[in-house]
Amino acid sequence: MLEPIQAAWGRIHVRSAFRSEEVNQAGNEIGASCSTNDRNYGGHIWDVEGTAVDGNKYPGATACIVIPTYLEYYEQTGDWTSLAWWIHHHIPAVRNMYFFPKLCAFNISWFGYADQPKTISTYIEDPKTGHKKRILNNNVVSNFYKELKPEQRYDKCKLLIG
Repeated sequence: MLEPIQAAWGRIHVRSAFRSEEVNQAGNEIGASCSTNDRNYGGHIWDVEGTAVDGNKYPGATACIVIPTYLEYYEQTGDWTSLAWWIHHHIPAVRNMYFFPKLCAFNISWFGYADQPKTISTYIEDPKTGHKKRILNNNVVSNFYKELKPEQRYDKCKLLIG
């Protein structure tokens, strides 16, 4: 999942990835932005399967990454959505992304259940819509982006990666 991103964008920085249950629980207890263990199985806790929408357990993984090549554009524009849509349309294995304001870092998740719905969420205001709502929720594109062709959603990325 990360290799095709790195092939297109150059080196990526991994801020966080695998966590043991003990490390994740400690992070949750001290308020270090770690979700509970139950919510992180098959996410940051890779070695315990998570529960999919079908109620069965599957493997999964989450990493929090930064793409330095995108950073200057993001800092100038606040546009995280172009990168989100580029990844969504070019890396089909990605199930969830969650964008953070600092460095346009984001959690990117893979899940072993192929029918797990995809979501793109954020803590950052969308510069195109002015809100912080999901732009993709359970495979449903938000109204603003539904009106755009897929290539228009990530057209700024074409300029950055050639």
